[in-house]
Amino acid sequence: MSYLHPLFTNWQAFINKFFSKFRGFNTVAEAERKLVSLRMSTYKHFTVFIVQFKKKAYKTDWNYNALRFQL
Repeated sequence: MSYLHPLFTNWQAFINKFFSKFRGFNTVAEAERKLVSLRMSTYKHFTVFIVQFKKKAYKTDWNYNALRFQL
């Protein structure tokens, strides 16, 4: 491997490659973060929002009361 490779000369290229390899290690925490940040916007249909909510909720270990509070 050449030392002129972008991973050795460009910090942002290194960071991008690093996160592409090691991202998603803690899938529960990532799902919780996405669930907390999920918002119903004016252009979304309620059914689309609920499907997204349920997909993210499935990956967490939250009980019914916690999910209802977050909804």
